[in-house]
Amino acid sequence: MTRPACIQLFVCAVGCAGDATDKPTTDSATHTVDTATEAGDSGGAGSDTGSDTGSDIGSDTGIDDPYIEGRACPPDSPLTWENFGEALMLTQCIGCHSDQLAEGAARGSAPVGVDFNSHVQTQAWLLRIYARSADDNSTMPPVDTISPEMRVQLGDWLACGAP
Repeated sequence: MTRPACIQLFVCAVGCAGDATDKPTTDSATHTVDTATEAGDSGGAGSDTGSDTGSDIGSDTGIDDPYIEGRACPPDSPLTWENFGEALMLTQCIGCHSDQLAEGAARGSAPVGVDFNSHVQTQAWLLRIYARSADDNSTMPPVDTISPEMRVQLGDWLACGAP
């Protein structure tokens, strides 16, 4: 499936601007992203310069499967933005990843533009969030306040496209 022009522009505007060595690799046949390059990311301040949602945007369901290569969406997952994602972003992420914070110390060195105030903003960074915070990935938040169980739930939610 071909991405709508607005999505292609967003992905390129955000993803193409970063250093190519910091971006995950994309399989053009499936539009999935190999997050293995991200999992080893040191998590240093300001290291998030690139983004690629790695998924096609579908007209009826949001983002098409697979959302995260090698990570299945549990078929009966009850997790949604309303009952899971929003609260997690509010308590764990937007202290630094907020579009209301200026560049610098107020953001805890989080890159400007990597913001999770809304559902749409969070979905745009789905793969990056997974690579840094879900399942066994734990470079974010910098002070580890997310339990291993919550990281698995985050992985489930993201693998389902962060509905």
